[in-house]
Amino acid sequence: MKKINYILATVLLLMTISIYSCDTVSNAETTYTGSIQGWVYDDSTKLPINSVKITAAQINDTLYTDLTGMFKFNNFAMPRGEYNYYIISSKAGYINNTTYVSAKSDITTTVDSILLVRIH
Repeated sequence: MKKINYILATVLLLMTISIYSCDTVSNAETTYTGSIQGWVYDDSTKLPINSVKITAAQINDTLYTDLTGMFKFNNFAMPRGEYNYYIISSKAGYINNTTYVSAKSDITTTVDSILLVRIH
């Protein structure tokens, strides 16, 4: 029941964030891009976790970590300057993690290590 409540709370948070994040800058003259990369590790063993589902609602993309626990959203369209994103990491047997990322246009933003906690 706690897991369901946590998932529902995460979904509601993302829906709220999406509503308030819709104030993207529209500039027909110039398109800006951004990239966000990071690594996902097991909280207790500190080992990388592969095949973690990584979702970024504002980017409208989902991908999975590789064998080193790395993920990268590469060259997605974004407003000029700095913009806030929420990265959701999920894998069976672990508690979902939502990470706040402040990315800047035209550079690669690196996320500090994302730690997933095992469900016991």
